[in-house]
Amino acid sequence: MKKIIVLLIAVVWSVILMGQSDFVEDQIVTITLSNKEKITGKVLRQDNTYLYLMVGSEKLTIPKKNILYHSIATQGEIKKDDYRLYADQYFLTPSAIPVNKGEVYYRNIDLVGHLFSFGLTDQFSINAGFESYSIFVGETPVFIVTPKLNIPFKDTWRFGVGASSFIHEDDFGAFVFGNTTWGNKKNNFTIGLGIATDGEEVVDEPAFFAGYAFALSSRVSFYGDFISVPVFDDDDFDGIATFNIRVHFKGGIAFDIGAITNTGFDGAIPSLAVTLPIK
Repeated sequence: MKKIIVLLIAVVWSVILMGQSDFVEDQIVTITLSNKEKITGKVLRQDNTYLYLMVGSEKLTIPKKNILYHSIATQGEIKKDDYRLYADQYFLTPSAIPVNKGEVYYRNIDLVGHLFSFGLTDQFSINAGFESYSIFVGETPVFIVTPKLNIPFKDTWRFGVGASSFIHEDDFGAFVFGNTTWGNKKNNFTIGLGIATDGEEVVDEPAFFAGYAFALSSRVSFYGDFISVPVFDDDDFDGIATFNIRVHFKGGIAFDIGAITNTGFDGAIPSLAVTLPIK
């Protein structure tokens, strides 16, 4: 009798442990946390300590010790993510948030700027593009390529390093940077430093940049950024700032309207951008 009781206890305990830690990759699950909060998302991966979930367009890292139990999500619990947040880039500067793995999107800025973004891994992404104004006037366009490596730290911090290369015929320039982002894809703040070079000489003074984003509603957000420009020796013009409203539409389309100005605030140039998901 004692052996049967011990066996039953072992079986029950095994089922409990399985319910806490046995997750199938790419499966949609609903987990219940120790504070009774329920979260539904797709299982990305797991290790002995954490479960990694994709909830909408947000990647969550959840300590397994906080999970009471989980179940396969029902159809009613699954909500289709019909828009993306595109949090890897502000208007001019990068955040330390990567493009989602396997995600590809196109961004058009003021009709003449064309940028493609590729999420190659969970931490590594590439932005590449060109400007078409030069083509309109019969010249060779400027191409830009920005590889970026991002390293998560805890739940709300990320560190990033990258380099933006500008190529125009025989001319070359690069901006090598490091940055830190605090927050999530909807609400975040980034600071960073970068060094500019033409391949032979390095600009003596580093460039400082900062970016921010916060959600005004489920479909509207506000974001902007600032980058210092050390090559200008002018008390009234030592940096560029942007201010933008982003509206999300179904299908992952986003539309931006904003303005670009200098730190002297003696005028502003309106700007428009549209973002389209490719994959």
